[in-house]
Amino acid sequence: MPHAPLGVGVGINRARLHASELALAVVNSNTAADTIRSYETTMLPRSNERQNLLDNGAEDPITAELPDSATFV
Repeated sequence: MPHAPLGVGVGINRARLHASELALAVVNSNTAADTIRSYETTMLPRSNERQNLLDNGAEDPITAELPDSATFV
């Protein structure tokens, strides 16, 4: 599966999220294989959801994730 692109300014937040989830997986697992499986349980569903947004024609998957009540000024 290709990497789903992010909007401007969103990459660092995603990187921090991935890093913290990976760190938790490392400290809570006994082996490298367990660490990868643990990390993938959180990362893959989110990645698949983003890819589905893109596959279904979302022009901007970042704002597509925002609730209807979100507004921009």
